[in-house]
Parts: sequence; structure tokens; C-alpha cells
Amino acid sequence: MLDSVPTIEAVDQELQRWEAQVARVKANLDLLEEAPTYALISGGLKFSGRTQQEIVVPILAARDLADQYAILAGQVAKARLLRDSLRRFLHSDKLLPPNRDALREIDRLLNQPCVPLPAAQVALAQRNLLDDPTRQSHLSLSQLVEIMASAFGAARDSVTRYDAVMAELSPLLKAAEQRLGVYVERAAALDASAQADVNRVRAALADVKRRALDDPVGVVDGLERALDEPLRGVEARLEAIEQQHASVRDELTRARVRQERASRNRELDPAQVADLGEWLVGISRTLEAGQYAPANIGLQHWTAAADLAYGAEERRREQLDLLKALRAMAQRRRERGASIDAAIDGLALEAESLMRQRPADVERARRLIEQYQRAVTSL
Repeated sequence: MLDSVPTIEAVDQELQRWEAQVARVKANLDLLEEAPTYALISGGLKFSGRTQQEIVVPILAARDLADQYAILAGQVAKARLLRDSLRRFLHSDKLLPPNRDALREIDRLLNQPCVPLPAAQVALAQRNLLDDPTRQSHLSLSQLVEIMASAFGAARDSVTRYDAVMAELSPLLKAAEQRLGVYVERAAALDASAQADVNRVRAALADVKRRALDDPVGVVDGLERALDEPLRGVEARLEAIEQQHASVRDELTRARVRQERASRNRELDPAQVADLGEWLVGISRTLEAGQYAPANIGLQHWTAAADLAYGAEERRREQLDLLKALRAMAQRRRERGASIDAAIDGLALEAESLMRQRPADVERARRLIEQYQRAVTSL
């Protein structure tokens, strides 16, 4: 049987191919190792859940790539040294036995199983009953590169996936923080209950953020809802409080207008007007101090007291103003030629007389004014 020896041309071609592959492997491994995510996780950044299994494990497994690259580059470098040593001995087309042995060794280094694989890595399916448990298997450079390519691909995909998840997750967290900041400012302008609501949401969001950063892959799909629900809830509560506060302020404004009218009305008891005025000043101070709930209760009691003190006179004034407007309407109708019966004018006169007397009979006057209004509007 003839001893097969590769030609020098075949060896050179194969060696150049492997040297090019080593260079490409080195360049791609450098890119992987320079990726911030790979550096952080391979450097010890901790996660849990799906992120640990689907991101961290493949990246940590890729740390073996450096050692595997060293083996790959070392084997190719050995082959290059052997090839370079042949130049001094090779003649035009004659291969001496030592040269043939060198070519065989180069071929073995490049193409034959010569990279030791520890026994622990030999799969059960590849073992026989009588195999030595400590026996080492061997890989060819092509098989080694296949293993490296698989680990590299898994690590690359994990880095890419983690970056994509964080690109989706980070803006959501940032937007939630910004919304919360707005609600903190709004709550500070309201009261303690509003601030307590915001603080509860702040704690809830902190827990969501902690879980998101601990297991971003496992959390990202439901993160937007987990952030939005508590924020929408506190926004609704703040709006309700703001509306309530606005209502109290509006009620205080109406009370001030009512008190101002009462202070100008000489028909009211001055002592009662003064007392209600002092009471309203106290309520205003309470509101200015941000104590809306006590101010609201105070306004309710003040309004009840003002109804007793001012109500009858206010109703009398209201009916007098209505009567005045109806008389003006009747005069315009008369000027346009309408004939108004004296009995209609009599209703107005009687109603006014009832409201001018003391005590005024406002209820009876109201009924007369209703009759007068029907008569005037029908002209």
C-alpha cells in the first residue's frame, strides 16, 4: 500500500485557508468581547429567571472561546512553523523522508483529530461499555471550529436579544419615572393624602423596576401595563382631589361674594353679618394653609348659618330684582303700543308692597309675581 503524502501545494493552500479562518475568528471574538453587554455579564453581572437561563448562561459558556481560540491558533501556528522549516530542505520536486513526515504532520495538525477533548466532555452516546472513563477523545480543527461557532452564535444572539430587550425596557422605565415626577409635584401642591397616594405608587414602581432589572427578559412583555396601571390610578386620584379642591375654592369664592352683598345690605342684622364675616375669614385662612377638608366642612356649616341669617332677605331681593325686570319688560311692551290692564299693574304694586313691609311676605309676593310674569309675557 502506497504511503499517501500531501503535495506541498495542497499543504500551502490548506494552511493559508486556516490562517485566514484564524484571523476571522480572532476579529469576531474581539467584537464579541468588546460588546458592553458581553463585558458586563461575563464580568459577573447577576440576573435571575429567564434572563439568567436565556442570556447569562450562553454568554458565560462563551468564555471558553478564548481558550479554544488559543488551541486553534496554536495548532495552525505549529503547522506554519513546520511548513517554514521545509524551505531549506525541499528541492524542485523531490521530497526526502523527513520532509514527507513533516507534510504528514502538517496535514494531521490541520485536518485530523488532534485536539484533545477531556473525557468529561465525551458524550454518553459516543461511549462503549469497555471504554476507559478517563480516555480522552480528539477533535479536528473543523470540529473545534463548529463547537466554537455554536457557542459564538449563542452568545452573539444573547447579547443582541438583551440589548433589544433593554432598548424596549429602558424608555418605559424612564417615561414612568418622568410621569411619577410630575405626580410628585402635583401631590406636593395638594395635601397629605395625595402625597401618600403618590408614595404608594412610588414604592410599587420601585418594585416593578427592581424586577425588570433583575429579569428583563421575563418582565418586558408585561412591563408597560405593570407601569401604566398604578400611574393611571394615582393620576385619577390626583384629578379627583384637584377637582375637590377646586370645588372648595369655588365655594369659598361664592361665600365671599355672598358675604360682601350682605355687608352692604342695611336690612340685615349687623352683628350677625359681622360674626359670619369673621367666621369666613377663619375658613379662608384654613384653606390658605392647604387644609381643604376642614375648610370644606367649615364652608358647609357657614353656608347653613348664612341661609338662616341671609336667606329670607336674599329671596326678597331676588323677587324684587325679578319684579323690576318684569316691569321694564311691561314698559317696553306699552311703548310699542300694547294695552296693559290696570289689574296687571296692580299685581306688581301689591307684590312690591308685600316685600317692602316688615316682615315681608315673600311667599305670597312670589305667587303674585308669577301671575304678573305670565300676564306680561303673554302681551
